[in-house]
Amino acid sequence: MEARSGERSKEEGIRIEVALGGATRTRRGAGSCKGVDLVLYALCVIAWPAFSNLAGEEGRPVSRSTDSRARRRPDSKTSRRLGPAPGSRGPLEIGRGRVLVYGLGRSGLAAAHLLTHHGVRFGFYDDQEIPGYRNLSDRIRWPEVQVHFQTVSQEMLLGYELVVVSPGVPAHTPALLALEGAGLKVISEIELAFAFASAPIVAVTGTNGKTTTVTMAQLLLAKAGFASVATGNIGYPFSLAVQESTPDYWVVEVSSFQLHHIDRFAPAVAIITSFAPNHLDWHGDEESYFRAKMNIAANLTQDRSVVYPSTCGQVRRALVSCPALKIPFGPRGALTLSPERGILTRRVAGGRAVPYLDLKRLGPALSYDWRLVSESIQAVAGLAAAMDLPGSTIEEMLVAFTPLKHRIEVIGVREGVTYVNDSKSTSVDATIYALKKQHVPVVLMLGGRDKGLAFTDLVPAARGRVKAVVAFGEAREKIAREIGQELPIHLARDLPEAVDRARHLAGPGELVLFSPACASFDQFKNYEERGESFRRIVNSFQR
Repeated sequence: MEARSGERSKEEGIRIEVALGGATRTRRGAGSCKGVDLVLYALCVIAWPAFSNLAGEEGRPVSRSTDSRARRRPDSKTSRRLGPAPGSRGPLEIGRGRVLVYGLGRSGLAAAHLLTHHGVRFGFYDDQEIPGYRNLSDRIRWPEVQVHFQTVSQEMLLGYELVVVSPGVPAHTPALLALEGAGLKVISEIELAFAFASAPIVAVTGTNGKTTTVTMAQLLLAKAGFASVATGNIGYPFSLAVQESTPDYWVVEVSSFQLHHIDRFAPAVAIITSFAPNHLDWHGDEESYFRAKMNIAANLTQDRSVVYPSTCGQVRRALVSCPALKIPFGPRGALTLSPERGILTRRVAGGRAVPYLDLKRLGPALSYDWRLVSESIQAVAGLAAAMDLPGSTIEEMLVAFTPLKHRIEVIGVREGVTYVNDSKSTSVDATIYALKKQHVPVVLMLGGRDKGLAFTDLVPAARGRVKAVVAFGEAREKIAREIGQELPIHLARDLPEAVDRARHLAGPGELVLFSPACASFDQFKNYEERGESFRRIVNSFQR
């Protein structure tokens, strides 16, 4: 992958020529794929030969071209890539070559390194003065970088053309609104990285199940013989990844924060795992959150694929006008996994369901309960279908898969009580999902920093399952107010006290579910630290 910058001038600005693994287009609104005005990059094809009779929700075939020249198989001697190869080069407009990196966290620094790598001049801005960053240029060897804090100055408004904003900066932040109001174009860090990505992208978003699906997708690609890198919202910034690797595929976890400020981002395969209200404190309302999530499909064209849950009417309706190949999973979808029978079926032309995988037969070879990750299995089966991978590749992936930490993770049994770490559940919907997977009486641990969600939504799933609730942290009083009339509530100040109370409430044969439904930032730096703290406390109990 090459990049070159033209001569700088006030009239023409700098055109950074980049290789891009896919199409980019101007979009009109979120949740729709219509309104394509300009194709800036060459389009390439994803083959669909073996699944040419796979049918969507209405039983219609969703086949693509059967031209054998368009087919790429894992054993190809000329290419190891099944998805679209990098397109022709096109410009990323940087104006006068000055980029403002908004946010001095991990994503912001990754973006800065990428800009440095391609010779683009930039400066930093952050809403708050960060100790030690006044000498940023000396410390990280950027001798000419300018660092701005707190105030949006006239120098900033006149000196920059493009803003690369970190995902932690809400769209309604006054400084960001001021920059946009002054005419500066704002893009996210994943949008910047996309412009320099020379391999096809499998992008995964959703309220729940993103990281599990990303992990499975990367493992699926490995079993198919492709080199891939998992990046994005999992903690490895895309801007850093594109500098360090040249894989066959990027598997990118994308959050609603990152998708809010995309422009041309267009994955080869977009996977939407689920949708439910979340992050309302960042987006302001559910509609804004939904629009941001659906931006993952905003630039898809007919040579792309989108995998999504058939049960979500909002997503289904938003994709009606999307020209990409649609692969719904779940009941009445193109791919359906029955939790009772353990059979993954694919729907063919005419609406007939054909057995595809037998998960119960595979069960003894798995180190986990496949029912806990059934949604991710169906989503990744959709990816396999889009790439023309056989069922045997999915089986190999499932056998090799190891469940993630902090997501419905069984820590162990202490005094007859099972302890489950679900610290990654930072939303009410994620906790509902975890509750529905349990089949014994539950003592539920909720709490942390409130994200503006309604805890009352937990009540239907909790009835008949939850013996008691232990609420802790900043949100404990709100939790008690909202569900205390429906469920027995016990309050605790912090996590150690909450675990102690749950320990005494649960009896042999029952389960303590640590599924907070809140952010961790009241007492921890992230959900991982919170989950590890829970693990240490439980492991200190006598076995």
